[in-house]
This record gives sequence, C-alpha cells and structure tokens, in this order.
Amino acid sequence: MAALHRVLGHAARPQARLRRRAHTWLAVGVEGIAPYRFKVVATGYVGDDGRLSARLKAAYDLRSANRLILVPSIESNVYSKAEDERGLGAGLANIEVGLRLRYELHRKFAPYAGYVWEPRLRRHCLPQP
Repeated sequence: MAALHRVLGHAARPQARLRRRAHTWLAVGVEGIAPYRFKVVATGYVGDDGRLSARLKAAYDLRSANRLILVPSIESNVYSKAEDERGLGAGLANIEVGLRLRYELHRKFAPYAGYVWEPRLRRHCLPQP
C-alpha cells in the first residue's frame, strides 16, 4: 500500500513564522496492529542533508458504546543531528499525547473532537561568549 501524505495543522495560539530552509525527506514505514489491538505506525526518514529521523505513533480504541469511541494516542519524534535554526536537539525531539472522541455515523464517516498536548522537550543552543 502506498500513500502520499500532506499534513495541515492549525495551532491554538499564534506562532511567529520564521524563514527556514525546507527539508526533503524520503520516508519508509510500517503500519499495523500490535498485541492487545494497539494501532502502531513507525516511520523512518532520510533527509536530503543526510539527517536521519524516526516517528512512532500508537493509539488504542476504547469503545464506550457501539458507535462512541474514545481514542488515546501518543506520538514521538527522534532526530540524529541537532538543528539549531529549528531549536531541535539530537535525540528525542518531542512527545505528543492526545485524546480523541469520535462518533461513527457510518464506517467511513465519523466526526470527532480531540485535544493534543505537547510538552516542550526542545533543546535550545545557548550563545557562546
């Protein structure tokens, strides 16, 4: 199965837009059901500048009724090299913990409301005297 992903997001608070060099990444990943029916997505990336990155996502469906489903999730990103201009250090870059409540009207249509919390783990470089 091949897929092309274009991700759009909107932050709850305004963020300053900085001019940064865009990265191009080659991605290879797997997606499936782990033991105890956890949905897992693991993706490895190789950047055009030789950087390596990995992303791991896990989620679980908790059914409270036939159509009402609560989905807790966790996602993490890891980088091989620090990138000062983006404020990212090598190693664990971020962790996102989310909770989504969805109602399945039909199998292919399920509106939802969700919340994602992302604590700051970024390592900022201090200027040298």
